[in-house]
Amino acid sequence: MVNGESFRDKYTPSTSPAYQLLIEGNNLLKISVKCYETESKDDIVINSSINPDVYFTMKRADLLNKILKSQKSFLKRTGKK
Repeated sequence: MVNGESFRDKYTPSTSPAYQLLIEGNNLLKISVKCYETESKDDIVINSSINPDVYFTMKRADLLNKILKSQKSFLKRTGKK
């Protein structure tokens, strides 16, 4: 589970998202998640199409480890090293 650290009231993005995730499927409303860089390189600002006027911060490490996993996280491992 991933939780936002705190709300970023009155935040307005000044740049394009650093990361963007689109979730879609059969009988599923498309959900867009946008992630913006912050002054602190440890945090990132998150926004989603579900609550488009709401922005919150979270730790960059949590974003990368729990949501935006690397491609190799999805590859099948074999017994070989």
